[in-house]
Amino acid sequence: MKSPSEPVVIGLDLGGTKILAAVITRDGRILSRAKRKSRPDRGQTAILDRMATTAREAAEYAGISIREVRGVGVGSPGPLDTEKGIVIETPNLPLTQAPIVASLERDLGIPVVLDNDVNVGTLGEKVYGAGQGVDNVVGLFPGTGLGGGIIIDGRLHRGVSMNAGELGHMTINFDGEKCGCGKKGCLEAYASRTAIVKRIQSLLNNGKKGKSPIEEIVNGNWSLCTSGALARALQQGDKAVARALNEAAEALGVGIGSLCNILGPEKIILGGGVIEAVGDALLAKIRKTAKENAFGINIDNVEIVPAALGDDAGIMGAAALIWQALEDDKSLEPRRRPRVVPVVDPIHGERIVIDRAHYTYDVIIAPLGDVIRRSRRLAKEEHGSPGHLTLQETEDILTRFAEKPARLIVGAVKPEGCVDREIEEFLKKKDCALITVSHAEFPLTYRNTPDPKAAVIMLKP
Repeated sequence: MKSPSEPVVIGLDLGGTKILAAVITRDGRILSRAKRKSRPDRGQTAILDRMATTAREAAEYAGISIREVRGVGVGSPGPLDTEKGIVIETPNLPLTQAPIVASLERDLGIPVVLDNDVNVGTLGEKVYGAGQGVDNVVGLFPGTGLGGGIIIDGRLHRGVSMNAGELGHMTINFDGEKCGCGKKGCLEAYASRTAIVKRIQSLLNNGKKGKSPIEEIVNGNWSLCTSGALARALQQGDKAVARALNEAAEALGVGIGSLCNILGPEKIILGGGVIEAVGDALLAKIRKTAKENAFGINIDNVEIVPAALGDDAGIMGAAALIWQALEDDKSLEPRRRPRVVPVVDPIHGERIVIDRAHYTYDVIIAPLGDVIRRSRRLAKEEHGSPGHLTLQETEDILTRFAEKPARLIVGAVKPEGCVDREIEEFLKKKDCALITVSHAEFPLTYRNTPDPKAAVIMLKP
C-alpha cells in the first residue's frame, strides 16, 4: 500500500443503524468512504469490532495503510465520558461503559478522540459547512430528538461536565409538555420529529372525520411518519401537518431567541432530518419568532441558516475533531503504536484474532503488517468456493504494497489444493516463496517466517 501524498485522518460516525467512516484531508476533501451496519443485536463487542473494521476499510479504499492515518475522530450518541473515551450509555445501541477510544487505539494502533455526535456535527458545519468564516456558532438538529452543539471562539464548548450543549432540553415552557427526559417544557418536547408527530395525532383526533394526507401515507403505522412523509403530506396540503410544523417552528424561534441573548453567536445552523425535509417551510417562521424573543443587539446580525453538509456532517465533524486534537494535545502522538509484526492467535472456527482485533472474514496481511479484507468474489467465480487462491489476487498481492513480499503464506482449512500449479509457477518467476499451511500451523509459521512476507488466511474451505 502506498503512503498518502498529504496528511489524512479518519472521521467515524457511529449511529443506531449504521457506521460511516471516511479518509479526509486537512482541507476537508473526502478521499474514500466505508459503511457498515451497526448491528446492535450482536452486542457491544461486535459494535466495537465493526467500528475498527469500517475505519480499516476506509483506509484500504483510499489505497493507504491504516498506520499512515494521523488519527481517528469519532462522533457517538451519548452521554459520554470524553476524557476517558467511554460511551456511558446510549438508548439506541447496547453500549454501557463502552471503551471506544481504548478499543479503537488497540485495534488500529493510532490516536483516537471521541465526542458527542451532535457536537461533532456542529463542528463539521463550522469548519467545513455552513459555519465557515465565523467562530461563534450554535447548531440545532431536530430529528427523533433534538440535539445541539455550541462553538465559542472556534472550539466546542463542553462545560465542566464535558456534556454541555443539550440544547433540546432547555426549558421554553416551565409547565409545558412532558419531554422524553422526564422534565416538562423542553424544546425537544415541541420541536423534535417525535413531538411533531405527537401533535399531528392530537390535532387529527380532535378534528374532523375523514383521512388526511398524512394518515393515508402512514396507513395506521405512525412509525412510518418520517421527515420525508411530513414533506409529502405538506405538499398535499395537509392542514394538521402544516399547523404542527408551524408550532414547532415557533418553539425553535423561542429557543433560538434565548440562545442569542445568552451566547451571542454569529450563526445559528439548523440541520437534521426535519430541517432537510421541510426546512423551507419553517425558516421564515423560525427567524421571525427568534427576532421577537431576543434583544435586537443580540440577534440583528445573526444568520439563521440551514446546514450544508447533510449526512456528511458527522464524518466531517469527526475529522475536524481529530485535526484540532492533534494540534492542541501533544500527548496524542505518543499513543501511536509502533509498527511491529502482528501477532496471530490460534484460529478457532470462523474468527481470526490478530493483535487482539477480531475478524470474521478472510484477510490479507500486508508486508508491513496491515490487515486487509480479502474479497472472495474472484475465488467464487473461478472455483465455486472461497477456499482457493486465484492468479489475479496473487498478482495483486505482489504489486499493491510499497514493500514487495519475498514469501507468501496461505493459511486454509484444507491447504491441499488451495493453490494451483499456475500460481506456483507465477510466484517462482517473481522470486516469491509459497508456503501453504493449515489453520493450526498458521500462527507459528507466520511468526517464524522471515520478512518481507505477506499472508492470506481463508476462513472457509
